[in-house]
Amino acid sequence: MNFKTIHSAGSLGISDSIPDGAGMRISRDFGTELAKHFLRYSKSMFELTGDLPYIYRERQLAPAITLALAKFSGDSVFSELPTRRRVGREHSHGWIDFWATYRRTTFVLELKHGYSAFRGKAGAQADLVKKWSDAESQVRSVSKERYEEMRFDSGEVVTTPLLVVTHYSASRAGHDPQSFPSKEQMVDRHAGISNSLNPVSNCSFLLYPKGHMMRPIGYEQHSEIYPAVSLFMNFSAISGAESG
Repeated sequence: MNFKTIHSAGSLGISDSIPDGAGMRISRDFGTELAKHFLRYSKSMFELTGDLPYIYRERQLAPAITLALAKFSGDSVFSELPTRRRVGREHSHGWIDFWATYRRTTFVLELKHGYSAFRGKAGAQADLVKKWSDAESQVRSVSKERYEEMRFDSGEVVTTPLLVVTHYSASRAGHDPQSFPSKEQMVDRHAGISNSLNPVSNCSFLLYPKGHMMRPIGYEQHSEIYPAVSLFMNFSAISGAESG
C-alpha cells in the first residue's frame, strides 16, 4: 500500500488492482479524489464541531460523501436517484445512492457503512461481507438501459459499491484508552478485511487521520478512539451490468 500525505488532515493509503479497460484509469483517479476530499472534510468538520462524520451510521455518513464528491466533480452530484431494479423475474422501484460525473465519465455508487473493532478478530466480520455483497448486487440489479439514461456526455458509465469501514478501539469509562494503533497495524487490518470480501475489491483506501482527530470520544459506559477509516470499491464498466 502506497501512502500520500493529505495536508493537515492525515495520510491516505492507496491499493488498487484495477484492470485496464474503458473508464478504468479515470476510475482510479475518481476513487483517490473521493477518499482525499472525504478525509479533508472530516478534518474540517472535526475542527468546527469536535465530531466526525464516519463514527455514526450510513444516514449521517451520506451527506459527507455527497460533499466530498461535489468538491471535485464540478457539483455534478445527485443522491437518492430513482431507478428500477430487477431481482430474478421481479422488478421493483428503488434508489441509487450517488450519481456523479468526473472527466466526462458517469459514476454510480451504492454506499454501505460498518465497523471493525481493532482488538477483534482479523478479517471482515460477517456483517461487513454481507453489506459488501448487498451493495454489489444493488449496482448490478439496475438495467443496462437505465444506466444508458444516466450517461453523461459520451463517456463511460462506471458502477461501484462503496463500503466505508470505521475502525475503532474501546475502553471502559474511567480508564485510559488503549494505545493508538500504528499505521502499519491498520494496514494489516485493512488488508484482512479486503481479503475477506467477495467479489474482491479492486480499489481501496486507508484514511489515517492526524493524531488530534483520534482523541477519545466518551460515551456513558465507555470511550472509543477511531484510528482509521477504510474505503473499499469495485469499479466496473456498464458492460458488467445486467440488461433487462
